[in-house]
Amino acid sequence: MKRRTSNIVSNIIIPISVLKTHINLKWWNIPYTHPKYAVLHVPFHHNRKMPVYKVTYFDARARGEPIRWLLSYLGEDFVDNRIKLENWPAMKKDVVFGKLPILDVDDKRIYQTAAICRFLGQKAKLAGDNDWEGIQIDSIHGTIEDFMNVMAPIRRAEGMDRKEALNAIQTKRVVRYATAIPGRHHLKMSN
Repeated sequence: MKRRTSNIVSNIIIPISVLKTHINLKWWNIPYTHPKYAVLHVPFHHNRKMPVYKVTYFDARARGEPIRWLLSYLGEDFVDNRIKLENWPAMKKDVVFGKLPILDVDDKRIYQTAAICRFLGQKAKLAGDNDWEGIQIDSIHGTIEDFMNVMAPIRRAEGMDRKEALNAIQTKRVVRYATAIPGRHHLKMSN
């Protein structure tokens, strides 16, 4: 696989008089933030190698989707390896914990949704500014994980069993999980 290199954007402050004389402003779409100067965002290329990411999960959203969202938020290209359910039994014996998702970063492998999201969240600077914010984020993730485990039987149930399972869960647990996060966790809106 060919490795890509990153593009860094440099900010250049330039007088408006130079812009009007030498650059087609409509093409660049430069906002006038100061009467005499503008800031140009100029990309330049360097040779630092960027990691190659590969997400392996079933052909579904569930626990793989937050990983895909974080990689997209980071602007990272990644291989989205979606496994068909019929192919999973043959693969399962080769997977360390026997569960998906898996994130491959170059030649290293990370298992478990929480660990992968924490890793990517730290890269995206979404893991809190201090230990207290970090543990609150982990607590919210744990609550969402518990909720997903409660909802799993509904996805597997069919017909009348599905309605009964949904009613039982709605009345008992959904309210508890839906109200737990806003009342206990006071995170900054940037998180």
